[in-house]
Amino acid sequence: MSINEYPKADTVVPERSTTAAISEVHPAMDDTILRNVVFAGIRTKQIEIKDGTAKLSNEASALFVSRLAAAVRESIGITHHELYRSRIYIDKVSPSVAEYLRELKAATSAIEEKYTHVGGFLGNPVTDVEFGGKDYAIPYRKYEGGAIYVMPNGTREVHGAIYRKYVVLGTEAGFLGFPETDEQSTVLGTGRFNHFQGGSIYWTSQTGAWEVHGAIRNKWWQLDGDRSDLGYPISDEEGWTDPGNQSTGRISHFQRGSIVFRWSDSSVQVLHDSVVLATSLSSSSVTCSAELWMNSAGDWRYKGHMHNSGFVGFNVTVVSTPRFQDSSGNIFAVNVERHLDGTTSFGGDRDDDWDQVGSQDTFIRDNWDFIRFAGMKTVMDVDTTFGDIVQLIGAGLPIAVVVLFLGAIFGGGKVCGPYGRMRRNPETGMDEPNVSFEVQDKGTPCPK
Repeated sequence: MSINEYPKADTVVPERSTTAAISEVHPAMDDTILRNVVFAGIRTKQIEIKDGTAKLSNEASALFVSRLAAAVRESIGITHHELYRSRIYIDKVSPSVAEYLRELKAATSAIEEKYTHVGGFLGNPVTDVEFGGKDYAIPYRKYEGGAIYVMPNGTREVHGAIYRKYVVLGTEAGFLGFPETDEQSTVLGTGRFNHFQGGSIYWTSQTGAWEVHGAIRNKWWQLDGDRSDLGYPISDEEGWTDPGNQSTGRISHFQRGSIVFRWSDSSVQVLHDSVVLATSLSSSSVTCSAELWMNSAGDWRYKGHMHNSGFVGFNVTVVSTPRFQDSSGNIFAVNVERHLDGTTSFGGDRDDDWDQVGSQDTFIRDNWDFIRFAGMKTVMDVDTTFGDIVQLIGAGLPIAVVVLFLGAIFGGGKVCGPYGRMRRNPETGMDEPNVSFEVQDKGTPCPK
């Protein structure tokens, strides 16, 4: 029923002037009920705003008019039928509504200024200026390609792929709340982001747009965020169950690993991406097996076993290197030198095991995206000295500069694991089994 169809009162109610209505409003009057009803009417287009005033629109329903009349009567004593006959301007009878109109005018001006500043990528407006959040205190306007919000710390815009993710997550009504920044570039210029009251959304052309928040975001930021070993997020935060002990929590996947929050003890754990490269080879009467484990943080473990079944003893050198060199010709290589006794040694040691660890190697960390797919080259030679290592690993691999790390230097550490985990493959977007280790100082307990 439109306002023109609403039944008239049987008795004629004297006209009341707007001035008379104003005079009856006490400045300290609590008209919260009226304010809330008016806000609802504006949001549902049952109250129209024009030239700085608010009044009933022709689309106002009978139910809304009844609610409004009750609120007006509660505040200043105007009856239901007086509201119809005189079409009293709502802002003239409510100090808080008048203040709202002033806020609306200022918000509209700020939004229009921001819209002009950011250019045309937002497209055309699809809503009027509206208010949202707690107590409807945040003005905003939505556009074809984004939105502009008037926040206490400035006017903020969200657009593009980040805005589309924001919409999927419920926009300002979701857990992210309102934006606290414009969309902006990351420090290295490799991605874009917006910070919100409840989290952040990061985007790159390679990964797309994903949110990260809470304790997981805090941990990621402690590691240096998008500049960390983990890289950018490749999933939203989601539920997680540890395949090892069935404990539950939350997880966010990143380009080179994951971060887990456990419900049981509120702990946060970083799970770096890792790879295990293994080989077996022989030379003369000596056989050898070698395994090189590395992760995206630059931690590594090199272990193996060699055996001499021959008549005489030998000096044995084993060298392993990922099949990758950087633009300067640098490589990462690990080696072990041992003497194995033979039959003539009369009780000497024919076998040798080694287990070497290192941590936070910058070459592995900085080149992880290539190293994890590179495979491994391993060379073993008998009666070869340390000075011949360059020739051994250089066979078939042009080398300008050799980056060589001796495992014995890092022998003071220990390796925790292996741990069986699921990780998000950034190439396929699928969860896949991943065997992981952790390199710790000798005095540091392994993670449970």
